[in-house]
Amino acid sequence: MRQLATYVASIILAVGGANAAVLYEPTPIGSSARTAHYSTSDSTGFLPFDNFTLSLGESVLRATWRGFWIDFNNQVPVPAPSPNVLTWQLGFYADNAGAPGTQLASSSLLAADVTETFQGTGVFNINGAFNVSFYEYSVDLPTAFVPSAAGQYWFSILSVAGASNPAFALRGATGGDDLSYQQQLGAGMSVVTGNPVARDRAIRLEGEVPEPGTIALAGMALLALPLLRRTRTNS
Repeated sequence: MRQLATYVASIILAVGGANAAVLYEPTPIGSSARTAHYSTSDSTGFLPFDNFTLSLGESVLRATWRGFWIDFNNQVPVPAPSPNVLTWQLGFYADNAGAPGTQLASSSLLAADVTETFQGTGVFNINGAFNVSFYEYSVDLPTAFVPSAAGQYWFSILSVAGASNPAFALRGATGGDDLSYQQQLGAGMSVVTGNPVARDRAIRLEGEVPEPGTIALAGMALLALPLLRRTRTNS
C-alpha cells in the first residue's frame, strides 16, 4: 500500500499543476501556551507538537509560528525580555496511535534565517504575572515536506539557546482537534517523558495542493498500470 501511495505521489509531481494554499491554521488564543525551548547549558527543555492532516499530493513549503518570550525567574515589574534563540529546530513526524512517531523530516535554522516579527508586549499569568514579548516567526522550508501517503502528521517547533531564560513559549490555539503533544527533553535532547496536552498550537503551514485535473490524471495513470503490466508480460 505504501509503495502504491508513493507511486501516486510521483505521478502527481510529474504531471504538475498545483495551487498555493494554507494547509493548517488554528486560531491563536491567550491561554494554554507550551514551552518550546531547550537550554544547551542546562541540558533541559520542552518540545511541543501539533497534529495536522494532508491529502495525497499536498506539500508543505512554509511554516509560521506565534509565541512569546518569558523569563520565569523575573515576574512583574521586570520588563519583557528579548529573544535569545540561537537556532530553530523544525520537525515533521509520522503519527503513532495519536502521538508523534518516526521523524520524517527536520530542519535546523539559524535565527538569522527565520523572519522575526515583533508583535508587542503583554502579561502572561502562570504561577504569577510575567511581562512577555510576543513574536511571529516564519520561514520557507529548505526542503518541502511531501508525504508519501494521505493522513495525520505532526509538526514540532523548538528554540535552542545557551540558557533556560528567557524561554520561548508556543501559544495555544483552537480550531483543530483541540489537542497537541509535549515532550520533556534531557541531555542531548533525549526524550524524558511525553504526553498529550490541551489545545492546538499557534502554527500555520502553507504549501501546495494539486489541481483537480491533476488528481484525475493520476487516477487515469493508475487505471492504466495493470494494462501496462500485462503488455510487458506478453511482449
